[in-house]
Amino acid sequence: MDPYENKGFAGILGLDFGLDKLRKWLDSSRKRGENMSNKAAGTQFEKEFSQTLSEHGFWVHLFQDNRNGQPCDVIAARSGRAYLIDCKDCQKDFFRLSRMEENQLNAMKLFELTGNGSGKFAIRFSPSETYMVNYWQLATLRDKGYKKINQMDCRLYGMEFTAWLAWRDRVDGWSGEICKL
Repeated sequence: MDPYENKGFAGILGLDFGLDKLRKWLDSSRKRGENMSNKAAGTQFEKEFSQTLSEHGFWVHLFQDNRNGQPCDVIAARSGRAYLIDCKDCQKDFFRLSRMEENQLNAMKLFELTGNGSGKFAIRFSPSETYMVNYWQLATLRDKGYKKINQMDCRLYGMEFTAWLAWRDRVDGWSGEICKL
């Protein structure tokens, strides 16, 4: 079977980000009258986010039960770089910086200082608006007195998730082909 079958031009170029599944799920969950709890919506976002990373050749570990103080929701690695990522699903048009926990910021800083990638927050506002923002950028904004940020702030201080994936694909030289063991 042709791996690029029915993927269109973006799929042939390796730019198929798997966001259609995410958009469909979000649209359907919001059409159900927002019956999904914040926790359930966040958990589903973590799963969809992890799946998209996996589809891009990242090794991904999703923490299933992070109520015991784990500093992140996802650990992802590819091409010799590892990332701690915490997923934040915003039910409103802003992200409260108070949702970042000190243990998260400390762990992300230590993780980076030990030679890994910068810790990130994946902040989702809508099906088509998820941003990757470095932990230190959010900590700096909080330290400067910001209480919350919106989509425009995330565009300014971070990068759209799809753009981040495309950038990592180029930098890592990832062609979309996964070696079969």
